[in-house]
Amino acid sequence: NSRLASVECYSPPTDTWALKAPLLGVRSYHAVVAMEDHSLYALGGLNGSTLKTCERYSLSENTWAPVASMSVARYGLAAASLGGMIYAVGGEGGTRKEVERYSPSEDKWERVADLGTGRYGLGAAVVNNRLYAVGGSWGKEVEVYNSEENTWAREGDMSTARWYLAVVAV
Repeated sequence: NSRLASVECYSPPTDTWALKAPLLGVRSYHAVVAMEDHSLYALGGLNGSTLKTCERYSLSENTWAPVASMSVARYGLAAASLGGMIYAVGGEGGTRKEVERYSPSEDKWERVADLGTGRYGLGAAVVNNRLYAVGGSWGKEVEVYNSEENTWAREGDMSTARWYLAVVAV
């Protein structure tokens, strides 16, 4: 289990990788979210201890800066952006059901509805304004979050259980 602070950026037009400013500290098993303002957020993870800290990367300045910490320390969490907010979903540090939502404009986290099933190593993606939490903890579960109603609903479990998977909306 390597913990790194290095950050690399891939350029498809030139098919090259370039080093960028390193994270403020080493992390592994963390989540990263890209926002529309060309910033990145690194959430939670491990550095020898379970982290609840978060960092924001500015592409234009090539710098990382601390932002408000989550209320729950976790690694193996999933994260996604929905409606200009960042959602931190599940994770380990005790199998977590907790879900938190971060407002970049207010630099503030708040708890929202818990997952129906606590899990870590899950994936997340947003499709049609719904946040999907997929797999994790060797499970097949798929849960969908409705931000207007602050509710999760079980939907269409996968046929094969997956753990530490990648989930992308195309």
